[in-house]
Amino acid sequence: MELPPFFYEIFEFLPRQGPGCTAATREAWSYFPALPDTARVLDIGCGSGTQTIDLAALTRGTITAFDNHQPFLDMVAARARRSGLEGRIRTVNASMDALPFRRESSM
Repeated sequence: MELPPFFYEIFEFLPRQGPGCTAATREAWSYFPALPDTARVLDIGCGSGTQTIDLAALTRGTITAFDNHQPFLDMVAARARRSGLEGRIRTVNASMDALPFRRESSM
């Protein structure tokens, strides 16, 4: 889904592009105690990456951050570098409507 350009003009420089906070991310993560500490996490619609960095602080796993706006992904990559997390956070420019995953055959 392509958003109108004014959406990016309004939201591009906000720390978060949607509701939430670090405490809410921590609480949501706590609902999955069985996940291994090295879990692979998908952050779909990551925006500028505030939540991506929060998730990285909660695990030693890897995070793939998806968004369809390259300037947001550039911000995620910069935040990852500043936080020493560039080896654990990967960015992918893709729409949440068409994620680049291989479809598995049904059983």
